[in-house]
Amino acid sequence: LEVQAARLAAATSNSDDIAELEGQLATMESHVDGDYGAFVAADMHFHQTIAGAADNALLEDLLQSIRSLIRVWVERGLNDSDHARVACTEHRAVLEALRDHDADAAASAMSTHMDSARRLLLGFLDTSAA
Repeated sequence: LEVQAARLAAATSNSDDIAELEGQLATMESHVDGDYGAFVAADMHFHQTIAGAADNALLEDLLQSIRSLIRVWVERGLNDSDHARVACTEHRAVLEALRDHDADAAASAMSTHMDSARRLLLGFLDTSAA
């Protein structure tokens, strides 16, 4: 769903959406070394902005519901600056593709980010279950 949202947003995002994404990424970057709660909040808002920019209410609602369900796991899973820096780099790639209105690049960058996030979450779940 996130990949599809990025693909759609590449075609429909506007300068206000890009400015909002830049602000959220700046917040993430300013918290890579500590305040992971603020980092995760900005991360969630970044993704919700993309969903809104995709101009598809059903997709936006689905992503918001899913994000609400997994937020606690994301907050617990992100607890070091290395992972935060990787996430910022991946978000930057998504943002640049959206700015260029390149749907394929946006989808590819989001897919890379989702793979990374999945590995982080699964790693956290594996260690918390042990």
